[in-house]
Amino acid sequence: MAKKKFDAGALANRAQTAAKELSKKDRAREAEALQEAAIRSHRHLDQIDARPGGDTRPLNAEHVVSLAESIEALGLIEPLVVDKVGHLLAGGHRLAACRLLDPRDEQRQQHIDELLSIAPSKLKEQLQERIDVLNVGKGVDVGAIPVRAFDIDATDDPETALLIETSENTQRRDYTRAEVVSLYKKLIDAGYTDRRGKPRQGEKAAKPVVATVIGKSVRTVRRVLREEDESVNRTNAGLERLVKATGSLERALVRFQLATKQMDEIPEQAQRVIVLLEEVRLNEVLTEALKTTTFLIKDQ
Repeated sequence: MAKKKFDAGALANRAQTAAKELSKKDRAREAEALQEAAIRSHRHLDQIDARPGGDTRPLNAEHVVSLAESIEALGLIEPLVVDKVGHLLAGGHRLAACRLLDPRDEQRQQHIDELLSIAPSKLKEQLQERIDVLNVGKGVDVGAIPVRAFDIDATDDPETALLIETSENTQRRDYTRAEVVSLYKKLIDAGYTDRRGKPRQGEKAAKPVVATVIGKSVRTVRRVLREEDESVNRTNAGLERLVKATGSLERALVRFQLATKQMDEIPEQAQRVIVLLEEVRLNEVLTEALKTTTFLIKDQ
């Protein structure tokens, strides 16, 4: 039997791949440790500076405006991420959105001009219209922007700064169905609409804002809300069946109690059945069942 030829190149490739995987895991563990050490606090908007070397992702003007609309309605849900001296590490779009809500006219106009300068020509007018109707100052306090501060200086430690930015961008948290529904209901209560298609003049659509907040598509938001509606419908149907069952139990208990009091007036065979049912404590069983179903109905 011929011996298998030793392939040094393949072995080296496998070793290199394994080393890369170990390096990835080490960096992931390092990122997790840094996340746990981050301190939640607040900073003035003017005390948050660009990351040394700039962001790895360019700003998307339309996304910034969408975030500004969500912050206007819901506040800044996810804090910005900064180093100990105020350099931004992650959240460039959120920071730009907060600046669109800055109530100081001069500063705000400067940021609007900068944002529109990078917007596609065909979107400039539409974005300007959306910016014009923002409720300036609502949803954001320029003197107290929520941040998570890491104990590093991005200027001295650019590698760790990049690690944090990458981790923040790739490990975005998933919102539960209950959280998505709660965000949607808050927007509806705030006057946002649920109209399909383009909102009318002066209207703001709720689902696109929710999609912006959770980082998913509008289609995903529709699916989550549809699942919630289906769940509510199933719950309501179950409650209806429970109400009917409770009524049946109540009638059965009344009839049985009446029968036990009128033993002399019913046939002997029926009397024997009632005696047997009393032996298995049917009266107590029906009473407890009725209490349970009544409690479940009131708890809904």
